Amino acid sequence: MLRNLPLPRRGFTGTYSTIMGYRAARRRLWLAALADPEAVDLGRGLAAVAAAARTDAPRLVLAVASAVGPWHPVGQVTIGAQLTAREDAALAFDPVRNLPPDLRAAGPLAWLREQTYGGSRRARGATTQSGGSTATTV
Repeated sequence: MLRNLPLPRRGFTGTYSTIMGYRAARRRLWLAALADPEAVDLGRGLAAVAAAARTDAPRLVLAVASAVGPWHPVGQVTIGAQLTAREDAALAFDPVRNLPPDLRAAGPLAWLREQTYGGSRRARGATTQSGGSTATTV
């Protein structure tokens, strides 16, 4: 499996997975966003994604897998209207501090990632995650 190998993309259709693994109890897991085969194609550039979002509700399927197992859908992301530059600059997503209680970063990059996001928070003066999301279970 090429689960941990970054590969170049020429378009937005495909699998976007984490290089870093996570732990849930004793299991090591990887997370991914997969192109939804029932949603509109996202195209090859940001302009195509924006156009798709204006006419439809493009989706990505959120999935989880072990190191060698198949991806299992656990949710979805719907792509909405493009944010203004001001709205985009105000976002502060933090995947280190905002994990579900039973999930934690694992592997050799976990400590480095924690330090990097901590430094980013301090530099921006951010104390909480901004933005919002709604959850949909698949």
